[in-house]
Amino acid sequence: MCVATAVPAHAAQRKCSQEMRAGHADFLKELRALNFKTGAASGSGKAAKLVTQWLKQRHTEVIRHEDAHKRAAGKWGGTTEYFYYNWWNIPYATAGCHQFKRGIPLEMAIKAALAPKKPSKTDLRLAKEWQAELDRKNGK
Repeated sequence: MCVATAVPAHAAQRKCSQEMRAGHADFLKELRALNFKTGAASGSGKAAKLVTQWLKQRHTEVIRHEDAHKRAAGKWGGTTEYFYYNWWNIPYATAGCHQFKRGIPLEMAIKAALAPKKPSKTDLRLAKEWQAELDRKNGK
């Protein structure tokens, strides 16, 4: 019987600034489409309320997503960074990145990367890379 040993995830560090810029760029595309469709840029009226509601929902989703990473990492949960967009002087989180503590076992890093209900493309890519590294180190 082969037992997989815990392998430190020395490579399980995320490039948060790059990840958050990409997430924010996606957010801006969605925002521009929403503004174009609704004419909400004026900041008043029904259209602006729809954008504000959408921003609140996005903010909640981003926070929930990053919290899922942190909860799944347990004692290996580290810091979380957010990228914000200001809409009428109110900041809304548009992208985030959770950085695990150094030495997190790869098994735990994979579990934490896949923890949100909808893992991002980056989460899926990292989990796949870390799984390949774990398989290689375990001789699979």
